[in-house]
Amino acid sequence: MACQMPTAANPLVGFTPARNPRYAFIRQWLTHWRESLTAFAVAELEKGGSRVERDGWRLTVDQTWTVSFMVIHGSRPEGKSQQWFNHRKPENTDIVVFGRIVYGDTGPRDYFVLPHVLFPTWPSCIYSRNGPVIEGCRYPSLAILRDLARLSRKTSQLCG
Repeated sequence: MACQMPTAANPLVGFTPARNPRYAFIRQWLTHWRESLTAFAVAELEKGGSRVERDGWRLTVDQTWTVSFMVIHGSRPEGKSQQWFNHRKPENTDIVVFGRIVYGDTGPRDYFVLPHVLFPTWPSCIYSRNGPVIEGCRYPSLAILRDLARLSRKTSQLCG
């Protein structure tokens, strides 16, 4: 069953949904973007020469490291700066990429590529301005993943 945006007709016919259908619609929209980012990353990594295995939302790159994607939705509580919330539990991977997006945008604004070694617990909220550790992990594109893959392949060749 497809989710639909709430309509003005609902109260006119006496229907009050148990949950706000707008949240379900936005969640479906975020899942679409999550799938899109995951598929894009697979294509880009493979184009860069990596071997990528996908298991659900988890990608294993060159049998060396794992990555998954979360798309976080922006909201602006009254009187506060923009915040992006993560409402889902990220996968247990070496890296989680958080793509920041506001409903209606045509794509993510930027990406936070957070290594698990620096973040034993993933943040539930990212702000317009964050501390230096999180800001140091902000990238305008997913090109950083190709760079990481290329470096990990070179390192494994030197060590192995």
